Amino acid sequence: MALASREVPSTEPLRDPSRGWALVTLSTATSIDALAVGLGLAALGIDVWYPSVIIGCVTMLVSMFAIAGGRRARRSLGSRAQIVGAVVLLIIAFKVVFSHKV
Repeated sequence: MALASREVPSTEPLRDPSRGWALVTLSTATSIDALAVGLGLAALGIDVWYPSVIIGCVTMLVSMFAIAGGRRARRSLGSRAQIVGAVVLLIIAFKVVFSHKV
């Protein structure tokens, strides 16, 4: 990702992740995740309506802030945004690896 930000933009059209196998894979992963959460809530004997509303509202707010932040970052960082994103992901990965020492 960081190296791709240095490349000259390609003229070929981008692949649409909302079609084909990418869509099937993403929707399957999301369904498995939702199944695991539902089973966990049922195992704990928790009514699913209240957590569902809270999770939905929080997801909506975080998504709205992320979209607005992404637009601001695109304007201020330009092509360097991919480098910043790569660095953030590396920091998160190192934090996860070092926090799970055996």
